[in-house]
Amino acid sequence: MRNVRGSMLAVLMVVALVAGPASAGSDGLVMRAVGWYQGESSISADGIRCQVPTVDSAISDGAFVIGIWNTFGIDTLHFPDVNNPFGNPCGGWIQLWNSMVFQGVTVNKVKIRYKLGNRRRIRGLVPLRRGFPANCQQLRGQTSFVGARLGPNDPNAPQSSGSGAPNVAFVQVVPMINSSAMTCLRDELAGLAADETDPTTDSFSDFPLIIKARAFGRADNGDTFKSNIIRYTLMLRSVCGNGRIDEDEECDPTAPGVGCATRAICSDGQCLGNIAQFCIDDADCIGTCQPRGGRSECTCVF
Repeated sequence: MRNVRGSMLAVLMVVALVAGPASAGSDGLVMRAVGWYQGESSISADGIRCQVPTVDSAISDGAFVIGIWNTFGIDTLHFPDVNNPFGNPCGGWIQLWNSMVFQGVTVNKVKIRYKLGNRRRIRGLVPLRRGFPANCQQLRGQTSFVGARLGPNDPNAPQSSGSGAPNVAFVQVVPMINSSAMTCLRDELAGLAADETDPTTDSFSDFPLIIKARAFGRADNGDTFKSNIIRYTLMLRSVCGNGRIDEDEECDPTAPGVGCATRAICSDGQCLGNIAQFCIDDADCIGTCQPRGGRSECTCVF
């Protein structure tokens, strides 16, 4: 009787090891996050058009630089910005692989968390918690609900995602940083860059933000899996308000109300900077510099 019981226990242990738990986790062993990518873009008068990446056309995209206030004269609202040609409009794609031969995986969400890089230099100036401004803790991460099918890792399986491989899909996470998080980061960090007593300072002209993402999915038999974590580095530049004109700024050292004419061009009776404004010549299109502290303080408003 003792031998039979021991044999049955051994069999049950083997079955348990083979079957595995209902929620296996895996951290990339089954569902692998390869990295961040962007699709090819084309910009015309009709707007910005982006191609969905494929395994042959995807462009590696692990780092980017934007302005904390504006990026080359266009307001920074979130990231990526599909309306800003300088805001990585076709980025934010994660490439995911399924390693199982007989089962597919349906990806249902991507969780994102943020941390500031080089945090030591701002300790004592900005209260931090878990590597992020304490006043922005409720915005330290987000969950993007997505839908993508990773077929079995079988070359004969049908391709459902259009990626160029049956077990591969590209999942877009837009935005990677939403407007609320961007606004909170600006409120906490932008003030460190402005030093009117020393216009030459660059001590706090940029803030690296580390974006960590992990995908979650469910296999055909109901098991749930999570991918490994992949990282993206977004450099938030903060030169607006430092008392001098940096690239693509028009008004940084200028007193409020002073005229600015970078885009003061009259064409066919309309101002280039503001097509709603009618004009006879370029003098009718001169803009105005804005007071400090606003979103447009370094941009000529027409």
